Amino acid sequence: MDIFGGKGIIQKAVTVLKKYNEYPANLIRVIQRFVLGVEHGPDGTLYLNPVAPEEFWQTGFGQTLTWQDSRISYIMKTGNIQGNYSGKPECKLSVRLKTAGTGKKFRIIINGLEDKTETKGDTIMIVLPASDGGSVTSFEITQY
Repeated sequence: MDIFGGKGIIQKAVTVLKKYNEYPANLIRVIQRFVLGVEHGPDGTLYLNPVAPEEFWQTGFGQTLTWQDSRISYIMKTGNIQGNYSGKPECKLSVRLKTAGTGKKFRIIINGLEDKTETKGDTIMIVLPASDGGSVTSFEITQY
């Protein structure tokens, strides 16, 4: 059984999307919000809380998001996310990773330096610094 409750639920979801989804943009919004878990909070926090199938986590998945003079690219796998951020404001990033095993310790590296982490349950919160003049902030969160 997969995280969506079996193939029957996925087939029903696809049928509903085909029937009621008139525009490709709506499908993109559904995938962004409900599969990849992308949401912008009212305080400016970017939430990445995917509910992706197991195959996604095994092979890795990601994307590039652009909004209001900011850009983030990332790739997620089980117990890991790595990416780059560029933007004038700092970016509060809240990530929920599928973790391997029961260990809930994470190592955060921002621009090659280890950083502190704040966790709430399965969610890891970091702040990516603003970048100037086209510079890019690299980041990685790894479970260990």
